[in-house]
Amino acid sequence: MALTGARLARSGAAVLALLGALVPPATAGARLTSTMIALASPTADGPFRLVCRTLPPRFAGQALPWRDLVELSQYSCGRIANVIRHRDVSVAEAADLAGSLLHEAAHVAQYREAGNDPTVFSHPTRRFEHDAECRALAGMPRVLRTLHYTRHFIAAAYRYFERVVAGEPRPYGGRC
Repeated sequence: MALTGARLARSGAAVLALLGALVPPATAGARLTSTMIALASPTADGPFRLVCRTLPPRFAGQALPWRDLVELSQYSCGRIANVIRHRDVSVAEAADLAGSLLHEAAHVAQYREAGNDPTVFSHPTRRFEHDAECRALAGMPRVLRTLHYTRHFIAAAYRYFERVVAGEPRPYGGRC
């Protein structure tokens, strides 16, 4: 059966409605992006560029430190915006999202500390991933304190993320 203009329009509208349901509850505009950069810059040993864009499935983010760039998925950016705004965020979600942002920022710091030498990321054990997780854990209380979360919330988020990192498989996991 050939799609007529009307059927095609209805089909397109249905697809757009479905995609609209998948869009995160908040999107990260320029102001939110600059807030994310400010929160993560101490972990990155200075400012960097941050872009929210479509990434492959299951990617929260990725670092391109040779370009001073962190890319986060649109979904992650939207949920981090909710952490910044204190909107509908659990302890676990705040910890995971702050951890993702700080993990990628840590890769920027690793590159800078290695004198901008990309071979820092070629070690066969990929130990730089565990180091990034530990740096994210170390920076999390500062980020959540900056966002005016309670001490109880911050402590719970730290304990949660500490357990996550300890239980992750290599190369990410292990005790910090």
